[in-house]
Amino acid sequence: MRNFSVIVLFLSALGSPLIGQDSLDELANSPGLAFETDQSEPLITFDRFGGLRVPPPADWKPTPLLTVLPDGTIRSGSDRPGIVPREGKLTREQLYQLLDFVVKQNDFYQADTASIKAEMENAGNRIRIADALTSKFTVNLKRGSHTVEVYALMFNVDQYPGIPVLRRLLAIEKRLKLEYALVQIGNDAAVKKILDAVNQELKQKRPDMKPFQRQDIIYGLRKSNGDLVVNLMKETVDKETQKLATQVNANYGKKTNDAEPTVGLYIRDVK
Repeated sequence: MRNFSVIVLFLSALGSPLIGQDSLDELANSPGLAFETDQSEPLITFDRFGGLRVPPPADWKPTPLLTVLPDGTIRSGSDRPGIVPREGKLTREQLYQLLDFVVKQNDFYQADTASIKAEMENAGNRIRIADALTSKFTVNLKRGSHTVEVYALMFNVDQYPGIPVLRRLLAIEKRLKLEYALVQIGNDAAVKKILDAVNQELKQKRPDMKPFQRQDIIYGLRKSNGDLVVNLMKETVDKETQKLATQVNANYGKKTNDAEPTVGLYIRDVK
């Protein structure tokens, strides 16, 4: 059975109300979230590496998948040519919402690479896979710099349901991958166009389902020629069994020319 606690954690943070000024100031001054304003040191760095992928050219300098700076600057990186690094800006509110989600709601500083490996080894029945990616997270606050690495994170969440730290790290990864996609897409107007297009298709094929929202974006990439590719996914759960009932995937593509975007919708009803 799919474990939906990760999805609940992720969506609950995105659906939280706006932070008031007093709450923002409280977060900014809290010992757990305080950070230096030195712009040379990222607040959050997220990367995924390894697997059986073709390595980048020797003269190519990879950059982390996502970097968040203290002033709210957010950069999507690249590990190979053809993927264009882009830059966006989080508001102060968005920055603290992100920090609060990573550090407080998901206890990032309590996660430890060696301890996670030991827990998985002690759990037994470990399935070895050779072609997965390693997820690497680093957070730099006044309390210190903390890095966690996990191999095959998504796979291991299902493999080890009794290790809750894996679910929390996967929730963090999903959130950071969304931030990456939003930077690649460009701005709120572009996000709205994508949602309008996929929801129009969804309404025709499954009018019973709720529309896609921005938190349903799981992947976004703007190629070096300007072409945009975006993937979205939403799932519904059976109220009685709490098992997956329906999964809907949407693929959105937009060429750099004036052609209409292409939208593909793939619906799987679980019997």
